[in-house]
Amino acid sequence: MTPLDRYALDRKNVRFLPPNEANDEMFFVEEERNTRADNTFSFKGERFVRHCGIGVSP
Repeated sequence: MTPLDRYALDRKNVRFLPPNEANDEMFFVEEERNTRADNTFSFKGERFVRHCGIGVSP
């Protein structure tokens, strides 16, 4: 399954924020994380599951 196909499965659940000056301030932080072989990653000490095909960078 390609990343685009996987995205299409959940597209109905995606909601976009309306244009707003505060949006840039809310999302200006970036964190680099590594995904383990079991498709999990940690963020601030909490472990999350990454769905296959989502967020994959070349």
